[in-house]
Amino acid sequence: MALRPPRLPWLWLSGTLGVLILVLAGLGLWQQRLPQRLRNAAKAGHLGACLRLGRQLGALQPLHPQEQALVATCLRRQAQRSWDQGRWWAALDQQRRLVSRSANPLAENRQLQQWRQQLKQWVMQRYQRGELNQAFSLLSSSGENRFPEGQALQEALRENWAFNRFLFERTQAAVLKKQWWEALDQLNQLDHPWWKTQAAPLRRQVDGAIAALRQRHEDHDSHGPVKGLSPGGQVDPQRLDALVRRHLGQGLGDWAAFQAACRELGGKVHEEGPESDCRR
Repeated sequence: MALRPPRLPWLWLSGTLGVLILVLAGLGLWQQRLPQRLRNAAKAGHLGACLRLGRQLGALQPLHPQEQALVATCLRRQAQRSWDQGRWWAALDQQRRLVSRSANPLAENRQLQQWRQQLKQWVMQRYQRGELNQAFSLLSSSGENRFPEGQALQEALRENWAFNRFLFERTQAAVLKKQWWEALDQLNQLDHPWWKTQAAPLRRQVDGAIAALRQRHEDHDSHGPVKGLSPGGQVDPQRLDALVRRHLGQGLGDWAAFQAACRELGGKVHEEGPESDCRR
């Protein structure tokens, strides 16, 4: 009696081929439906689905111009939505992707630069209000500190803040020593609105002391020498003020201009009590 060949391998092979054919048919049908699903998602405003379907379709075949335009529209709307929601990092990165794949990269790059400029303005507004940490936080949350421009801006703000703080502390020290012209020189170099506001009480104190000094000079001219000084011991205040203004026009600071003018008139700077004086 002849033996029959086993049928199991053939059945297994037939079943495997059948499953493979079904899978391939399903993939083909799914691929054929992708363009329509992409169009439906774009029309319905399902931006996440639109972008996901665009990536899937692009991985299988080159996108047609119409499909590329749909994906670009979805990406543009997604970037705008991210911007409106305050998700700066996502918005800028999405806009950068749009620049690289859009049919009109100049227009997309113009939008990107407008957003970056707007962020810079917000950073500067916070910085001018004295909110240094908040300004740096915005640079970080927007991702702008990843790029040279953002890094340079952050470093410039940090240096300017430190410079104004240094001037403020120097002013405080000069006021404690009653070095009024030196204090005025430091005050006039402050260029940050918040630090100027912090220094406003010091400026009133310094301005009052210098006004008293000038009044003392005027009183001396009107009523003769001050007790304890030899006649002619104080320099002519009008000539002193004229020389100070001339040196200020040459770029010297207030204190340096006062010292130079005093020396030119043959005097020496004396600081007594709340006043700085120039005497021969």
